[in-house]
Amino acid sequence: MELHADLILTELRDASDFGSLKVVASQPSHIWVTREELASLAGKVAEDPAWLQGLEKMFDYAASHGWLSEDGAVRAHVEWVST
Repeated sequence: MELHADLILTELRDASDFGSLKVVASQPSHIWVTREELASLAGKVAEDPAWLQGLEKMFDYAASHGWLSEDGAVRAHVEWVST
């Protein structure tokens, strides 16, 4: 499963410095994703019982490796690419 995300600007610092413009971003190696987020992004396919079963198997596998948060979100690896 592959999720695609765009960088969202969240804060402007040094608003009066018109001599430079840069984006400073952290590069986490993992993010946390819930079942609900995955189902929402999957759209209609998430209504398929076989898809839901596959999702549960993925979460069970993640749980067996300690990759679930206390609230049940799964840890997903982040792969950074240049565009």
